[in-house]
Amino acid sequence: MQEINRNNNISFVISALNKCKLKALEGIKKGENPFGACVIVDKEIITCTYDLAMRNNNPADHAEVVAIYTALRKLDVNQFPKGAILISTCEPCPICMTVAQLAGIEYIYYGMSVTTGKKRGYLKYSIPSSGFASQLGSNIKIVSLEKKCSTEELIDFWESRNDS
Repeated sequence: MQEINRNNNISFVISALNKCKLKALEGIKKGENPFGACVIVDKEIITCTYDLAMRNNNPADHAEVVAIYTALRKLDVNQFPKGAILISTCEPCPICMTVAQLAGIEYIYYGMSVTTGKKRGYLKYSIPSSGFASQLGSNIKIVSLEKKCSTEELIDFWESRNDS
């Protein structure tokens, strides 16, 4: 596993991931896709949100993109300071990785891998973020928390709400 950011420890990161799970559940209840994300700068959660693709009729309004845009606006900057962290319930797709790179995210932690998502029948257009990051020439440190704090149960909850 990659080294934890100097501004945070693993328990703080897992706590933030749990907040992302709660946001994702909130979004699912509103008809959104089962994803949540937050941005941390200087040990502070700047924003935590869920996917807005359905509400906004915009397939690119992924939780990670919405969290990054919201945090940038809140901080009134176009790029985050050193050490910025993106926490996501799912391994970021190429869209989210590109936005993270452009915004200056330094660390990404996620709770469900693209591989797991594909096994569940989701993320068919995605590739593992580490592979895409290397194609971007990115230095973002990407860390899976899937074994410590999986978020796969969000798909179960989403499926149960959409099967009825």
